[in-house]
Parts: sequence; structure tokens; C-alpha cells
Amino acid sequence: MKGRNYQSSDTVSADTQRYLKTLSVLYVEDEKDTRILVKEYLNRFTGDLIVAANGEEGLHAYLKYSPDIIITDIQMPKMDGLAMVREMRANGTNVPVIILTAFDQVDYLMNSINIGINKYVVKPINGSMLHDALLECTKKIMDEDQANSLRRKQISQLIDAERSLNGSVEKFIDVFEHAPVIMTISSINNGRCLKANKRFLEVSGFCSEEIIGKNLVDAGWFTQVDFMQLAEIDATNGPISNLELTCQTKKGDQRRLSYTSHTILLNGKECLLSIALDIADQQRNGQKTVISQRLESVGRLAGGVAHDFNNKLTVIMGYAELAKKKITDTRCIEDCLKEVIKAAEYSRGIAAQLSAVSKHQVISSRVVDVNVLVSNAQKTLRPFLKKDVHTIFLPCKDLWPVKIDPVQIDQILMNLLLNANDALPGGGTLEIETANCAIPETGPELSRYSPGDYVRVTVNDNGVGIDSKILAHVFESYFTTKGIGKGSGLGLSIVKDIVSRNGGFIDVESQLGVGTTFTVFLPRSMPANRMREQPEIRESKGSGSIVLVEDDEKVLEMTSTALELSGYSVSKCLTPFEAISLCEQAGLKPNLIVADVVMPDMNGKELLERIRTFHAEVKILFKSGYASELRGVPETGGYMNTIIQKPVDISELYKKIHAIMNT
Repeated sequence: MKGRNYQSSDTVSADTQRYLKTLSVLYVEDEKDTRILVKEYLNRFTGDLIVAANGEEGLHAYLKYSPDIIITDIQMPKMDGLAMVREMRANGTNVPVIILTAFDQVDYLMNSINIGINKYVVKPINGSMLHDALLECTKKIMDEDQANSLRRKQISQLIDAERSLNGSVEKFIDVFEHAPVIMTISSINNGRCLKANKRFLEVSGFCSEEIIGKNLVDAGWFTQVDFMQLAEIDATNGPISNLELTCQTKKGDQRRLSYTSHTILLNGKECLLSIALDIADQQRNGQKTVISQRLESVGRLAGGVAHDFNNKLTVIMGYAELAKKKITDTRCIEDCLKEVIKAAEYSRGIAAQLSAVSKHQVISSRVVDVNVLVSNAQKTLRPFLKKDVHTIFLPCKDLWPVKIDPVQIDQILMNLLLNANDALPGGGTLEIETANCAIPETGPELSRYSPGDYVRVTVNDNGVGIDSKILAHVFESYFTTKGIGKGSGLGLSIVKDIVSRNGGFIDVESQLGVGTTFTVFLPRSMPANRMREQPEIRESKGSGSIVLVEDDEKVLEMTSTALELSGYSVSKCLTPFEAISLCEQAGLKPNLIVADVVMPDMNGKELLERIRTFHAEVKILFKSGYASELRGVPETGGYMNTIIQKPVDISELYKKIHAIMNT
């Protein structure tokens, strides 16, 4: 046997050599002299060595000992080497196989690649080649072991994320149950009530046992005609609003109600989500129009949130299951995690949209590239546009920056693009264009627009157009030309409000049969007197002591791990009282406290005041998900308090902490 004094290759690490010593090897060879010689050689650098004289013995030894690597001759009596490997593969093994052959049978081996041969060595056996083949197989095993360990950790994280999002479903049910309006979920097929909230029980006089699982028509709440009208209109025209129906309570009293309904999926079955307000109450309060339109918005939000969160939960749970099944495929695990992150980011966007509509959003303006935001929005909204609507994006090179909350750009584009989509019933072209626009102090534009530098975003469609008689009303609240349930009349008024609040303006031009053009002007972030650009804060290693206060254990663990990885010393506290005790009794003097504005038992302002009684120089970073939480938040030292919006982006958290620590 050649190469008996072979030294290990420099390209193979000492770790691989040591790992090979721990592995068991099955060696199958019918020639006795060769078997003895190779056995002696293998004993020098492998772990347990199992030897067999033919394919049948080799197969029995494999089933009995489950070796880590197999070395086998091809041509042997009773059962050849390839037949033996086929039998092993049929049992589901992916153990590395090294083939030994007396001939340079490359074509033969390539034709057998489907049985999973990893390496081959030509006889007479060269020790260097055999040793190299063993080390390559060992490296493959080491990589798989390491990858499997990482996958187990990743799958654990996926399961935690799945459980966390399932909690949002519970919150939705809680909102449904305690909503101040009548809400029911019924089967479209048979009209049976699957769930009714407290307000329904109060108004109708029924108890849960009398209504859940029962047909709402049989119970007397609806007439057969009214229920069919509610369900059929929804099935035919989509979500509806302001459908007036007469319902009868348990006592026989009649109540005239304004109904909004949406079709939703519940446990895979199509159901009817119904929301109603008492018309008499609206008339008594003199707010019939406002309340009914808000009811429509609530209904649309409820249906949309249920739909979007169901979709994203499906994505996360589905990719978690795929990750479990693809335990041996590292690339697939990475792809699954990327999709989970995308789903989580989209869900965060849904929460931001809800906050904005409910007036609770924390506005987080920053300098942005509108081209990037338009491109992202175009991709996000593509599934909501008709298949025969062709979108074109014409970005301006060297577009000026704009200071705005990115979520507000998303809201503007969502409303304008979906409106344009509705204006293209038979398909067509939807064009988005960005441009730099300088409006002079004198000229024809002066009477319409304020002079200055602007970024112009134009959304143009070649749809049905808008009649000149109603064009002047399109930005009015609750004004809509769409059918029942097709629009709240709030979309364009929201767009105008957002643009105005950011110092810009919006214009519209339209012609029947030609199309419509909406033009948004947003002020340039740094006009003539350009402010000195702030250096970008990179995610470099930080230093300093941080007290992290968070009542959610999962969020606490995740955030503390992220901060520790970035170099900070972190003290974790589940309650404000733990933080106070840590600073007062244990004598800890942190550089920074990171805490929610609103917490059980004590808010962030009170926590800061308590700790500053014995540590006056401490700084604080508040976390908040609602604008209303920020009322009364104090200044923190010589600079305005710093707020980070929830859900917290880790990269943004690093930047905020870096800025505070270096102030």
C-alpha cells in the first residue's frame, strides 16, 4: 500500500484530525491481504473500526453498529459494494460513503451518483488519497453537526415567535368582547351565531347559552329576509356599511340598527363579521353621519386586521414547520428565517397603520429617500392591485431628501395607489414618478403653492377619470363616489392631512375618460442653507452600564442579549421597583435607564424621578407605542427626552443609546 508515511495536509485543521479519531468506520473488502493492510492503516487515525468481508456482512454490520463513515470495495461476492449502499440508502441513511475500486471506473461511479457516493479511491490504494477522502467526509460531518445545533436554536426562536404572535389573537378576541358596539360572528351557510360580544347580549336581552350555536333567525333577532340580505350583499359586493335592519330583542322590542358586515375566515371556514349601531342612539346624539362612517372604518379595519394577521401568522407558522422538516438543509433554514422576519416587519407596519388611524401613532420623522420608500410600497401593494393593472415607477436620479415618518409615506401611497386601482375597472397603466421641484417666489405658481424646494411625487392613471363637478370635493372627509361598503371617504382626506402636517401640499387633475393625476409636494429636508450632515452612527461596540426595565420576559431577554452583544453591561429588571432597589440598595450607578413610558404600578416619569433622588446624573431612554403616553414626559437633563417607538428596531436602539451616551 502506497503512502504509508503520509503526513496530514496543511489545508485540514487539527480539529478535523481529532474529530476523525472519535468516529466509527465500517470497512468492507473481500481480498484478505488488502483488508489486513488497510485495517492496520485505518487504526492509526480513526476511532472504532468495523471490518466486513463482503456486502452482506457489511450491510449487517451497518444495521447493527450505525457507523459514521463507510469504506467499501465495489466488486465482491454475494453482494457488491454499490448494491450494499443502495440497501443502506433505502433505510434512510445519509452516512458518507468512500468507494474503493481496482479500475479507474469514473463513468461507472458517475452513473451511480444517485445512491449518494461521496468519494472514490482507485486501487492500488494510496494512503494519501484515502486519508484525504476520510478527512473530507469528517469535515462534512462536523459542518452538519454544527449546522444542526444552530438549527435547533433557530427553530426554538421560531416557536417562541409563533407563541408571541398567537398572543395577538387573544388580544383581538379581548377587543371584540369588550367593544362598545354590537358585534357578532356568524356562519354564512346556516346563520348560526359563533360568537357574540357583551354589547350584543346587553341590547338583545339574550344570554350566551340562548344565542351561541343557534340560528340568529330562529332566535328572532333577524328576519330571514334581513339576514339573507346582509349575507348576499356582502358575498356579491364585498364589505358593506350602513345597511339599516330592524332587529327584535328577546322581550319583543324592535331596534332599528345600522349594520356593517365583512366576510372573514375563522378556522378555515367563511364567516360573517357583523357590527351594528343603534340608529335611535345616533339620532339622539345628533351624530348619525360621523358615527356611521367611523363604524364603517372600524369594520374595514377589523376585517383587514383579521385578514392580514391571519396571513402573517400563516407565514410564520408555515415557515417554522418547513424549518423543522428541512433540518438538514442550511439554506432552507436561512430562507425560512428571512420570510419570518419579513412577515414580522409587515405586521409591525399593520400596527403602525392602526395606530395612525386611531390617533395614537408616535410620529417618528427622519430624513428619508422617497425613491426607496416608493419602490418598497410598490412591491408591498402589488398583490392588492388588479392583475391587469400595469405599474410603472420612474424614479428621479439624485432625488432630494425629505424629512417625514416613513409610515406616513406608506399611508399616502397606499391610498393613492388603491384609488387609482379602483379607477381602472378594465385594467390599465398606473404610473408613479418622483422629481425635484423648485417653486420660485414669483410666477404663476405663486398663487397656488408656497415657494421653495420640494420633492414631487406624481401618481397618474389612465382610468375613468373624475367629473369636474365633484373634483373639488375629493379631499373632503367622508366624501366618496364609491358604492355601499366600497369606501369610507376618509382616504384622500387623510392623505391631505399628512401632507399638510409635513409642510407640503397636494394637487389633483382629472378628465373623464382620460385619467387622473395626483401630485404630492413634500418640502426638501435641507434647503439652501444646508445643515451640516450628521455622521452616521455605526453599530460599533458600546460601553457603559444600562438598567433595562421591561415587564415582558421574552422582550426583556431579547433586548438584554442584543445590548450585551453590543458591549453594554445590562442589569435586567421586570418591574420599576426592582430597578429602584438595584440603584438605591445595591448602589448601582448606571449610565442609562431604558424603560417603557407606561408600566404596571409606576410609569417611566415616576421611575426617573425616584432614581434621580440618589443618582441625579442618570439618563433615560423611553419606549412608547402611543403618542398619548408621552404627555407629561419630562426633559432628561440638558437635552430633550429621547423616545424610541415600539416595536423596537434593534439597529435603531443601538443608534439611540449611542447618541444619549455621547451627549
